[in-house]
Amino acid sequence: MSVRAARVDQFAVGGIYAVLVLSPWPLGSRLPWAAMLSCTVIIAIGAMWLSASLWTNQRITLPTPLILIALFLLWTGGQWATGSTIYAHATAFECVRLLSYALVFWMAANLAKSPSVALGLRRLIVAMGIAVGAFGLLQFLTWNGSLFWFYDSVFSGTPFGPFNNRNYFAGYLAVTLPLGIATAFSGERLRRKAVMLVGLWLAVLAALVCLSRGGVVALSAVGVFLYFTVVRAAVGARAEGVSRSRNFHRVPPRVLAANVVFALFAGLLWIGQADRVLARLETIFEFRSTSSIAGRADLWLESLPMVWDRPVTGFGLNTYMFAFPTYRVSPTSVIETNAHNEYLEVLIETGIVGALLCLAFLVLLVRQGWTRFRGAASARERTIRAGAIAGWVAVMTYGITDFPTIIPAIDYVLAVLAGLMVANGAGWDETEPR
Repeated sequence: MSVRAARVDQFAVGGIYAVLVLSPWPLGSRLPWAAMLSCTVIIAIGAMWLSASLWTNQRITLPTPLILIALFLLWTGGQWATGSTIYAHATAFECVRLLSYALVFWMAANLAKSPSVALGLRRLIVAMGIAVGAFGLLQFLTWNGSLFWFYDSVFSGTPFGPFNNRNYFAGYLAVTLPLGIATAFSGERLRRKAVMLVGLWLAVLAALVCLSRGGVVALSAVGVFLYFTVVRAAVGARAEGVSRSRNFHRVPPRVLAANVVFALFAGLLWIGQADRVLARLETIFEFRSTSSIAGRADLWLESLPMVWDRPVTGFGLNTYMFAFPTYRVSPTSVIETNAHNEYLEVLIETGIVGALLCLAFLVLLVRQGWTRFRGAASARERTIRAGAIAGWVAVMTYGITDFPTIIPAIDYVLAVLAGLMVANGAGWDETEPR
């Protein structure tokens, strides 16, 4: 690799770091100026990285799932070009955002071949999850009615942390914390693991205290996935004498899981929120006419005719909120910006073709990540792969009843996780510094 190409790679890594660090704070970059600024920076860096790589004949890997993203972009861009979208500006804006996520995915998949980059991305994502979680908990305990103690959000919702809606806060933690949880409970040798455990404990407490039921379900899905892929494997490896790590679990997995639940409950008692959180969790499977899930079900039923009206082309990417009012049956003053179901919304906005492309992308991404996980050569690689897959498991679970991917900060993390899932991790051995 030439010196120029190496510098461009470092610059690209720095750009990804900057977006990961800065994007959560301006309401998850939901504010238009923040979304466009992050998109512009990433597209510029991505173009520079791609040009330098081609100019220096540097080999670039093109992950198969990325091809499906490109096809989806062509399809939705065609909606804008042919005028089949009902709101061209909204579709174009979303296409630009999607292009920036695709570039982050592409750069991460190539740059993370380096152990230092892969480990750096893991550390940063975990650190950001802990930082945002700790900030959210601190702000909740000292709440004065304003975000950051001085900013009044223009968006509706129950604010929590740096987000205008507690569901976005929980969604961000659900995609950032799995890498840390996988690392903390794996057999990988790691310094300062106790510090990480305390930070993760505080962040999960914040996720519970924010009272997002979808977030709890998503984190529960993460816990189940990592229990079977990381914790049990780590204990089994220790029993067989495979690992030399002093941090390996000395208790059965079920006892370890019980200890985690106990630690979280003790934390809730410590901050005086146990009754409040338990009362909220009792409503997760409550199905009454006034319950949240019943309201979502009514919304889905009222949205289905939109699929029949435009089954192939859809209404246009990012146009649900403009098309749905004419299909609304129940009287309400609430403006629904999203369908509260990512899968249904993609079908409505992009038609059968777009929905099939998205489904194929998810299947190929998870399949390729799982194949890499199964073939991992070290505890570190297994941990990174499992944590990255778990982040996507969280968002796919959460997307059944909500719309976490509306937040760019979440999408950038998902793009990096996708890169870690498919990157060639042959060099992620145990001899590299942590």
